[in-house]
Amino acid sequence: MANQDSVAGLEPGRALDARVGELLGFAPRISWEVLTPDESATAFTTERRGEAEKWLRDHLAQYPHSWVKDHHVGTWRHYPLVSRQMDAAWDVVLKVIELYGARLSVTAHLALTPDGGSFQVSISGGRIAYADPSCSLTVSAPTAPLAICRAVLLTLAEDCDAE
Repeated sequence: MANQDSVAGLEPGRALDARVGELLGFAPRISWEVLTPDESATAFTTERRGEAEKWLRDHLAQYPHSWVKDHHVGTWRHYPLVSRQMDAAWDVVLKVIELYGARLSVTAHLALTPDGGSFQVSISGGRIAYADPSCSLTVSAPTAPLAICRAVLLTLAEDCDAE
């Protein structure tokens, strides 16, 4: 179960995009990639396994001591960039409304601080993880897409102690 501390530490990126995408049933695009040993980055991406294998084989034949010598071919599931792009994050909002009938409010708060402003997202009502329609949750983040993703993860996992 997600809690505010664990979700507040989530940063925008592939892992968060996948977590939200899987939770809401978004279909990923599958690709074959030449991946770093820890699979945190790619050197080459294609739709076909054979092309990725050929690229790695050809590159290592031409440059045996290349920076890709420890790379391997694997698949990667590409979810929409919901934690990084507003248009994709808006699809998350629409999907939550469609699936759960929840109400979402996205507001920008501008503050004169060295960190700039923050965005707050509130979710309430509908058929979400709690039964009390008056219960709501508000999350802040440096960007609207990140705030939306964090709020959705918390809302769909939270129990608002409704009896």
